[in-house]
Amino acid sequence: MKVLQKKGLNKIGDVIIPGQEDMPAFSATGCVKEFSRIADFMPESDRKDLLMVLLIMGLLPRFFLRALWWIIEWAPYIPTPVGDLFRMLRIGIKGLVFSLYYGEPPAAIEYHVGLD
Repeated sequence: MKVLQKKGLNKIGDVIIPGQEDMPAFSATGCVKEFSRIADFMPESDRKDLLMVLLIMGLLPRFFLRALWWIIEWAPYIPTPVGDLFRMLRIGIKGLVFSLYYGEPPAAIEYHVGLD
């Protein structure tokens, strides 16, 4: 994963998980370094496509990404082939961001698996 792709993932991750007073932002956790844990199980063509999307996101200004994400979030209400594309993008990007963020949960959320 190249620097601009990491930057793109951090940008879109911060749009989706901006952080709050008791929860860190996506980029603050440093979970981008775990990308290979997920990418290793992806088909090669999907990985190349994802890295291209992340590269484009790395080049876009953050305000444009926020506007684009707002449109993507409304994709379920767009009944056209463009809406289908946005819905697939929404599922893929959110899945990646949440898998990285909660795969190694930040200490701030005090997430423990098991029965106590």
